[in-house]
Amino acid sequence: MAEEKKEKWIQAAHLKEGAFTAKAKRAGMGVQEFAAHVIAHKGDYDEKTVKQANLAKTFKAMSKAEEGIVVTGCGLLDQHYGGVQENRG
Repeated sequence: MAEEKKEKWIQAAHLKEGAFTAKAKRAGMGVQEFAAHVIAHKGDYDEKTVKQANLAKTFKAMSKAEEGIVVTGCGLLDQHYGGVQENRG
């Protein structure tokens, strides 16, 4: 049961596709650049935008993990997948 919950955590998220990308474009930045900016200036943004920024970072880390790249320090990835330690080789 716990493993099933770990694998399906993203389905429970209420995502509005493209919302964070639109915010990034309005700010004149790319998604990852804007995510880093939001995380660095949390006090300037609402809670929803900060959560979206964290999720954007998590998705980026997950895509790298699928490519076999070592990813560390990503809270959601560590929590749900136990971190990724596989190396390309």
